[in-house]
Amino acid sequence: MDTQIDVYVLHCATTIAAPSEEEPPHRPRLGELTASHVTPTTVQLEWNVLEGTFDSFTVQYRDAQGQPQALAVDGGSRTVTVPGLLPSRRYKFNLYGVWGRKRIGLISTDAITGEDRRKGACPLCTLYSAVPITAPALPKEDLPSQPRLGELTASHVTPNSIQLEWSVPKGTFDSFAVQYRDAQGQLQVLPVDGGSRTVTVPGLSPSHRYKFNLYGMWGRKRVGPISTDAVTAAVIPEEEPPSEPRLGDLTASHVTPDSVQLEWSIPEGTFDSFVVQYRDEQGQPQLLPVDGDSRTVTVPGLSPSRRYKFNLYGMWGRKRLGPISTDAVTVKPKKKPPSEPRLGELIVSHITPSSVQLEWSIPEGTFDSFTVQYKDVQGLPQVLPVDGSSRTVTVPGLSPSRRYKFNLYGMWGRKRVGPISTDAVTGEGSCKLLPKSLLGELVASHITPVSVQLEWSVPEGTFDSFTVQYKDAQGQPQVLPVDGDLRTVTLPGLSPSRRYKFNLYGMWGRKRVGPISTDAPEMEPPSMPRLGDLTASHISPDSVQLEWSVPEGCFDSFVVQYKDAQGQPQVLPVDRDSRTVTVPGLSPSRRYKFNLYGMWGRKRVGPISTDAVTGESCCISCPCPFEPPSEPHMGELRASHITPNSIQLEWDIPEGTFDSFTVQYRDAQGQPQVLPVDGGSRTVTVSGLSPSHGYQFNLYGMWGQKPLGPISTDAVTADYQPILPGPSLPGSFLTTHLPPRLVELTASHITSDSVQLEWRVPEGTFDSFMVQYRDAQGHPHALPVDGGSHTVTVSGLSPSRRYKFNLYGIWGRKRLGPVSTDAITEELISEPHLGELMASHITANSVQLDWSIPEGTFDSFTVQYKDAQGQPQVLPVDGGSRTVTVPGLSPSHRYKFNLYGMWGQKRLGPISTDAVTGEGCCMPCPCSLQSFAQKKESDNFYSLLCILSVEHEKQPPSMPRLGELTASHVTPDSIQLEWSVPEGSFDSFTVQYKDAQGQPQMLPVDGDSRTVTVPGLLPSRRYKFNLYGMWGRKRVGPISTDAVTGEGCCMSCPHHILILEKSGRRQSVLPGSLALLGNKCISWVMHVKWMEGQGQVMNMEMAFGRISR
Repeated sequence: MDTQIDVYVLHCATTIAAPSEEEPPHRPRLGELTASHVTPTTVQLEWNVLEGTFDSFTVQYRDAQGQPQALAVDGGSRTVTVPGLLPSRRYKFNLYGVWGRKRIGLISTDAITGEDRRKGACPLCTLYSAVPITAPALPKEDLPSQPRLGELTASHVTPNSIQLEWSVPKGTFDSFAVQYRDAQGQLQVLPVDGGSRTVTVPGLSPSHRYKFNLYGMWGRKRVGPISTDAVTAAVIPEEEPPSEPRLGDLTASHVTPDSVQLEWSIPEGTFDSFVVQYRDEQGQPQLLPVDGDSRTVTVPGLSPSRRYKFNLYGMWGRKRLGPISTDAVTVKPKKKPPSEPRLGELIVSHITPSSVQLEWSIPEGTFDSFTVQYKDVQGLPQVLPVDGSSRTVTVPGLSPSRRYKFNLYGMWGRKRVGPISTDAVTGEGSCKLLPKSLLGELVASHITPVSVQLEWSVPEGTFDSFTVQYKDAQGQPQVLPVDGDLRTVTLPGLSPSRRYKFNLYGMWGRKRVGPISTDAPEMEPPSMPRLGDLTASHISPDSVQLEWSVPEGCFDSFVVQYKDAQGQPQVLPVDRDSRTVTVPGLSPSRRYKFNLYGMWGRKRVGPISTDAVTGESCCISCPCPFEPPSEPHMGELRASHITPNSIQLEWDIPEGTFDSFTVQYRDAQGQPQVLPVDGGSRTVTVSGLSPSHGYQFNLYGMWGQKPLGPISTDAVTADYQPILPGPSLPGSFLTTHLPPRLVELTASHITSDSVQLEWRVPEGTFDSFMVQYRDAQGHPHALPVDGGSHTVTVSGLSPSRRYKFNLYGIWGRKRLGPVSTDAITEELISEPHLGELMASHITANSVQLDWSIPEGTFDSFTVQYKDAQGQPQVLPVDGGSRTVTVPGLSPSHRYKFNLYGMWGQKRLGPISTDAVTGEGCCMPCPCSLQSFAQKKESDNFYSLLCILSVEHEKQPPSMPRLGELTASHVTPDSIQLEWSVPEGSFDSFTVQYKDAQGQPQMLPVDGDSRTVTVPGLLPSRRYKFNLYGMWGRKRVGPISTDAVTGEGCCMSCPHHILILEKSGRRQSVLPGSLALLGNKCISWVMHVKWMEGQGQVMNMEMAFGRISR
């Protein structure tokens, strides 16, 4: 078989005139380049600019294969993280500064990546880390005066670590950096957060002298260093290394349809931790870590009626021992609903003068939780909740030599079963020796008109907890429990200009030590603040920005009031630190009057007013620019609705919106906990806490890929039983008063499953409240509320149902009331769903977007994209629209558009699409749009015309169907996959392929996407991609395609796509790639270089080959 190839070479040159620039007066100068934050796969580079400013920077280095890599950095940055490196490898980094058309530099540094200590590290993670992400530069702010470093000292010296301590006599730093050289002479950098004053430097060598330099980071400025020397201690040889531990037998028990409990023994030695390995229903390996003290673990999330093999490994230092194995078959799920569980017998054991331990049995079934009820020494009912897996509980806080009757109820769904009962008499009180723990001195500090911070010392011993007692402005005794590890607490809710006496008691076992006392001096309240002028600016068709001044004093918060287009009053709260706010959701061409009030304590000051007329609605074809979204701002974090095991957090966002939030705190064992919250929420309840324990909560807001914050608050959970006045309290604590009075119970904030109740107490105070109502099945419910609250949200209701709520006030042993109100819950509205986003009617400076809403309705939409300068843009769209034209675009530029739907306070989406604007005038084709490039030798330019075809939606049948999978945008290290779904919709997709080492890789994709880029590939290599659609628990597919990655690009030039036309057929080809057009083989290469004074010269070589068989 003969093959004839005719080769034609086409040379073309395109000249792009360079913009004329004047030579800047001073040539900038680079300083020093250093490496820090070294991990096995990344290195962070930092540098300084001694003089002038650069337009941008370029970092160059060679990868593990010796290929040159270039990383572009914007001119305002002084730090960048280089990803995708290999562990334990030396890299040399060169940094150039770009100034106009000149490249100035270079400055260099070497760094060795850390060892990869993970076993079985996922290779896909390393591939993904090869995608460079440059964080956006933070906005500059006015800084206070420069802080100052004090003295650096070394202590706690061991053979392999040294603890450093330092002081900051003036100001505060954003962070610190400790620099030193290791035993091999390599420079090491250890970052420290700005709130720390001590750090331990690990990984040192014994009997070695080290010099440590500490720098303080203040904005972009590095202050210091301060230095100290230290010599690590000598190694003391160990007498006998511990013997290797040994695994015993592994057995499976407590098998359910979706879980198996594993138990094992350790006949010799101890392990640091364990790892359970097994494969799930899809055959994917799963890992379950277990701490070294455990001998049992429950494996959840299994599938019914399936055989599993479990392997248990023991981790001993860096060594993995084992495995020991066992098989288990999960049971079939029961078709019948579970029968009602049954309570057995309640007995009393372990009786002391102040506590009783209760034990009970459950002969049949399981309960969700239990409740112990009894009456205290004053005859007041007490409730103690217990989780459903417990069979014993200790009731604390009882009085000696007293008979108690305990009732135990079991909670099963919404049903209360029981009670079972028992009686017990507490033991007699006995004398104890004097405690070994001593209280020191109590002082008051940080005094404001409404709060006082107390600090105390414990010169000897430790206490289990503390109690602060004082009288409020009405003379009522107040008790605040404090955790035994704390030495400071802030008392809020005080009255201005009032003297308080605070008593602190220490609880040591069953004994109360103290008190120690202090007085808080009177503090005159500040003078009333004053509002200045209110002005309106940045007026658009649907929003107005308000600005105001406060010439004197400060407010707690602000409130903006106005009437909407329907004449309904609207209220917009603003935090105390803001002086500007944007009022959204207005109507075009309408006059609004805005009133601003300042909130100062319980007083409302103002208003100050201004009028503004919104702009006319924007014409579709006008190229009006849109302001990029400003960075959102977090307000204040508050704690409320405190119970023994939960705390409700509330916060406000005075400006902008967040994608999501994260609450971080440490549990009673000191383990960090993370609670994710969606971006539309402003409140969350943190459950599973321990009673009488102090917690610090940090709230972070996620804006894109950037975490903002945190804002913080402290709170102490309540005790299970009320704290009674001790014998040392004054007798006035027990005096009686006139009965308080309840009035006016109202319902508000009604949703499909909750109602918020509010009430007033015009006279006196109550100890607590009780809300009573009947659920949808007619069962009575009681909701206790603490006496300081005048609002509560009743949750767990049924939609579209009338409820009657009765509120009682508990005052001593009396129950006063009720006051009542009726409310009907709203209908259950399902969450709307975004369909598909398409681009059409593309011109040189605009793109029309169309989308569908297959289910529900949205309040409004938001289109987000980045302009030609890379700045984010936001285009608001009303909820009734299904199309919008995005104006003001640049010709021949690729844009990615994201559409979000706003539903209440929740943001759904996005759905996305890409489009390339045309160059010059484009005539839309009514049938379909295609892409081509046409060369004009006389004008030396290429024009790209891109039109997207629109497919009509079909009514989806029961099961969705996958269409065709294609590969595009092929580069040396990535391939973009695109696919269609001609019928129905999928929950998610999965892309499967094998990497260069032949290892299978999986890439999950959300169900709304129709395109994904597979990164981390190798050049000039053939890959086969399989796409599966996930529909419920079913996997549909696969559909497949093959693609060959491009050859390695010699420089970081942008990828130009050449579109060829031959005999009426059009084909897109990438630089360095090979394509077939009929019986023609086409490949082309583009070279780009800069020539002084001539702009950019682009030479293109193209080879055509004819294939004949």
